[in-house]
Amino acid sequence: MTGSPRANRKPVLSIFDQSGAELGFAKVGLGELAGTLVENEYFALNSMAQTGSKTMTIPRVIAFEKFDEHPLLVISALRPDVRQKPLTLPVPAAESVLHSTAVVDRRIAGSRWAEKIVEDLASVTIPEARRIEGFLRQLSSHFAEVPVRFGGVHGDFGAWNMARSSTVPMIWDWERYSGDCPGGVDLYHFALHTKLRSKLSAEAAYKLFDSPALRAGILRLQGHSAHHESQLSLLPLMYLITIATRFVADGFHHQVPPTLTLGVRHLELAEALMALTIERLRS
Repeated sequence: MTGSPRANRKPVLSIFDQSGAELGFAKVGLGELAGTLVENEYFALNSMAQTGSKTMTIPRVIAFEKFDEHPLLVISALRPDVRQKPLTLPVPAAESVLHSTAVVDRRIAGSRWAEKIVEDLASVTIPEARRIEGFLRQLSSHFAEVPVRFGGVHGDFGAWNMARSSTVPMIWDWERYSGDCPGGVDLYHFALHTKLRSKLSAEAAYKLFDSPALRAGILRLQGHSAHHESQLSLLPLMYLITIATRFVADGFHHQVPPTLTLGVRHLELAEALMALTIERLRS
C-alpha cells in the first residue's frame, strides 16, 4: 500500500521487464472507492488523449483489465528530463483540461455541479452533510445571477502530481477527473490546497485567493466576462465546498476519520469566508 490511511488507498506497483527497464505502473482498485477511481482514471486518460493537447504530457494507457474482479490499470511512467524546481501556475494546462469536455456557462442553481453535490451527500447521515447543503442553497441565493463556466477538471491538480520537463509539465494521477466543475478550481488546488489544510482565518484565506496570479488565471478560464468581480468572490467558495463535499462523503462512507476531519475543516473555512465575502460585498 502507498501513502497514509485514506479513503482511496490502493496498491500501486512498479513494472519492469526482464532486463530491468521500467515499463510503467499498475494500479489495482481493491476497495469500492479505489475501484471507481481507477476506472475513472482510465476514462480520463482516454478523454485527455483525444484532445491532442500540447500543454502537458500525460501517462499513456498500456492496459485496462480485471484482476480477481478488481479494475487494474497499467500506465506508462513519466520521468522528467530536467532538474526539478517549483512549477509556476500551469494556466495553459488547466485551460486544456477545462476544454477536454463540453464547456457550458450556467448559474449555480440547476448546474450539474450543484446537483452532484446533493447526490453525493444524499446518503451521508451526519450534520455536516446538511450544513453543506445549506451552504449550497445560500451560495445559490447570494450569487443567483452570476454565470459560471463549467467544464473539465483534473480534480487533484497539485504540484505533487506534476513534474517540470524541458517542454511542458508532466501531469499524472487523473483519478478525480470530472467534466462538471467550475473552471479555475484546478488552479486554486495547485496554489492553495496545501496551505488550506491548516487552520486559516477567513481573512488569511481571502488574501490567498485574491493573489494577482490566481485572479488572472481564473479570469482566463472563466472567459473574462462582465461578471468577473462577482466570479472572483464566488469561485473560491465553490472550490472549498467541492473539496469539503468530497472529503466528508468519502470519510463518512469509507470510515476514514482523517479524511472526514479535512472535509469539516474545509466546510468551516467556507462558512467563515462566505460571511466575510458577503460583508465585503455589502460594504
